[in-house]
Amino acid sequence: MQLNKYQLINGIVYYDRILRKMNVGINNGIITYLGDEILDNYDLIDCRNRLITLGFIDTHVHFRSPGYSYKEDLVTGSRAALKGGYMHVCTMPNTKPCLDNYKDLKYYLRQANIKSDIFIHSFSAITLNQEGRDLVDIENISTLGICGYSDDGKGLQDGSMMKQVLIETGEFNHLVSAHCEDETTYQDGQGCIGVGKTASEHNLKTISNACESNMIDRDLKVISHIHGIYNYHYHVCHISTMQSLKLIEAAKAKGYNVSCEVTPHHLISDESEIDINNTNYKMNPPLRSRNDVDYLVEGLRNGHIDIIATDHAPHTKEDKDVPFDEAPFGIIGLEMAFSLLNTYLIKSGKVPLVKILECLIDNPSNIFNIEHRLAVGEHAFLNIIDLDCDVMYTENDLASKSCNTFYLNRALKGKVIMNIVKRKQFYW
Repeated sequence: MQLNKYQLINGIVYYDRILRKMNVGINNGIITYLGDEILDNYDLIDCRNRLITLGFIDTHVHFRSPGYSYKEDLVTGSRAALKGGYMHVCTMPNTKPCLDNYKDLKYYLRQANIKSDIFIHSFSAITLNQEGRDLVDIENISTLGICGYSDDGKGLQDGSMMKQVLIETGEFNHLVSAHCEDETTYQDGQGCIGVGKTASEHNLKTISNACESNMIDRDLKVISHIHGIYNYHYHVCHISTMQSLKLIEAAKAKGYNVSCEVTPHHLISDESEIDINNTNYKMNPPLRSRNDVDYLVEGLRNGHIDIIATDHAPHTKEDKDVPFDEAPFGIIGLEMAFSLLNTYLIKSGKVPLVKILECLIDNPSNIFNIEHRLAVGEHAFLNIIDLDCDVMYTENDLASKSCNTFYLNRALKGKVIMNIVKRKQFYW
């Protein structure tokens, strides 16, 4: 049953970066009250022992549309996001055709928000067809309200082009989300696994830590020449190594306009866990050493990492049912992200709940200029979360078309049990 005028009572609300007990009144999808009173003439939803938050924001997802909708589409991707508590997502442009021009981006955004119960924002590619040669028409595309520019899946190999795109996108207050992968470090072509025990035991070609950090270092040297002269915003996708974060920490200390994101899997799992018979362990960047994981967790806790983003990357079973070195990179992440973070980081005491929520809500909202507030008069885009319930995700539970994650069938704690978005309530 869909309620129109109701109040969430007895919940713990994440409000203004703190947790406090608060009741939330909602009428026709609009927040009408935040406070301690129980209102007359409102239906009541008892949220005792439940957490109430704004919907999460994922700044890095692949919905595979257009061109690869057999892996995921706008409807299934949006439903997977909603089940995981995400109400804003930023989709990557490595589709077919590539989203690298005004016409295709305009059509995509219109279709995305017709078909979705959440809010879909899109990146534009940086270069035409993500080939690294010719820049897209930044001036024209920037009128569309995109969330930024990225050639995700490929590193921009030309440092002078990175300088040009940072300057041109900065004129329109857009960020560049950089997939940092230095192709000169490839081992006989391209590797498939992080350096470590598993790669050595199975004689697999590796993707070194330097593959990522070298390009970040190059880009930061580019920024050193434009900082204080041009407007720019450099955002690093899915960092995975200690070296990368140290470079970003140093850049922030110099006042550079730099931000970064990390995935749940790079905060939880390391290369020693990889089962090469399960190609769902293959992603790019790959799982790294436990030292890298621990350093990233500490960086999240101390605020040097800004955003947690899933890099939700669906592939079919047929895609992944090949030898490890031949399988495509990527795992899905939207539906299970909060449960994983709650189980492995919050419940373990490694990272406070408030810090996780900052990286899922406040920081992505601020960095990507996504309007998203909990206040009287605003639309209600809310999650109700049970932090203590036992949950195990199976293949049959997933809303995504794909099931390529090695976190299935694990005993986890906590999940989103209800969403309120676009005047609707969704119960899971």
